Amino acid sequence: MAHATGQRSSAAIRWPLDSGRLRGRTAASWPGQIERCAHGNFRAQRAHDVRPGQLDGFRKQAADIIRLTKERDTQTIRYDWFLTNDGTECEVRELYASPQGLIEHKAHIGAALRELFEHYADNHFMTIYGEPTAQLIELVGALHMEKQIKWFSFAGGLDSPGN
Repeated sequence: MAHATGQRSSAAIRWPLDSGRLRGRTAASWPGQIERCAHGNFRAQRAHDVRPGQLDGFRKQAADIIRLTKERDTQTIRYDWFLTNDGTECEVRELYASPQGLIEHKAHIGAALRELFEHYADNHFMTIYGEPTAQLIELVGALHMEKQIKWFSFAGGLDSPGN
């Protein structure tokens, strides 16, 4: 969908996982990429390219990953996939109750995600804002993803003490 200003919309396709509640608050909209919020939530954003001619297979594999997430995850609050209008780029917005939720999620979808990148997607990159656990850092190392992840620490926000 194009905006009146001529800007391209990246929300052409959306596969939402029902947003949940955490500590009595609804899951927030996505201001950043992966961030550890003042409320203890852990957010993630993944970006990757869809291989030329593979959009249909990509959509089917994404639907399978979303299904596995719904069926198996216990700490995933949001898991939304977005495609650009031309179907060449994808971003996935994720919200977990804690960093452990991301570890759990990876264990549940690992094989399906490997299939996505073997056949349908390239150029995977993740940005993390927050304090990862030692277990999450070990997982990143075991998967050899150190160069595909950028880490930031939470510095403050609207709900931070003193604001």
